[in-house]
Amino acid sequence: MSRSPRSRLADADSADESLIRTGDLQRVSAQVLSRLDPSAKDADLVVGSPVQADLRKVHSHGVLLLPSYVSRLQMGGANPRPQVRVVRETAAVPLEGDGSMGQAVAKEVMALAGKLRCAR
Repeated sequence: MSRSPRSRLADADSADESLIRTGDLQRVSAQVLSRLDPSAKDADLVVGSPVQADLRKVHSHGVLLLPSYVSRLQMGGANPRPQVRVVRETAAVPLEGDGSMGQAVAKEVMALAGKLRCAR
């Protein structure tokens, strides 16, 4: 039986470290965001990159950002259910992210880029 990868999280106030299963960290982090109203799909997407950053030991981009994501959503600084739309189609395609969390709009951008590439 293979073990789930673990993320090593350091407590900011001490030199102590704790281990947590990556799947557990992803699930709990997504649950925190989901309670603030993002779709479950976007919550998983938004916390996925910080979890991966922790696994790569880039903790400055890890789940320590979760409290700031929570604050942004609570204070209306991010839209939990954005309607990403194309502003106009030119050689560069500007999009309106509707105040989305960056990871969610990035997914939409990549999907659109794939469609545009296939259309040309």
